[in-house]
Amino acid sequence: YAVVDVRDREALNRVAADQAAFFSSADILVNNAGLARGKDFLCNGNEEDWDEMIDTNLKSVLAMIRRVVP
Repeated sequence: YAVVDVRDREALNRVAADQAAFFSSADILVNNAGLARGKDFLCNGNEEDWDEMIDTNLKSVLAMIRRVVP
């Protein structure tokens, strides 16, 4: 397994390359990362918190799948 900041695209590239060196193909990907920021009402929400949550909870999952599937 690997521990990586999933918002760091270069780190994702390194993890995918490192794993490819050990395994010829991936049968299972445990693509698990998530966080929650802020408990404010939407009208008072911090947009930087939203960006961090979307980058972590959604975009990083898609980015890792993109690197593993090919």
